[in-house]
Amino acid sequence: MAKRPRCQYCKKAFTPPRRGRPPAYCCDSHRQLAYQRRRARGDMPSLLLGRDIEDIRTKAGVERAVVDVLRRYGILPPAPKPAPRLKIVKDGDEGA
Repeated sequence: MAKRPRCQYCKKAFTPPRRGRPPAYCCDSHRQLAYQRRRARGDMPSLLLGRDIEDIRTKAGVERAVVDVLRRYGILPPAPKPAPRLKIVKDGDEGA
């Protein structure tokens, strides 16, 4: 026996129509109310941005690990040595 879908707005089980794409909501008014709720929430762009930033961090970490392994086995040339750090010299301390 197939499991009855639940409305994404009110969470009650409902009987879907026999034909067509299975609906996510039990009625049109709940579909409209869910849309209005999504529109009213102003934090959606920040949630999506946070998810994108997390994806970038994950991808960058994987890329770093792959490059390190390729360098370790000699497939890529070794990393260049960092430039020496510059010192701040005050007036009169040039010879010291």
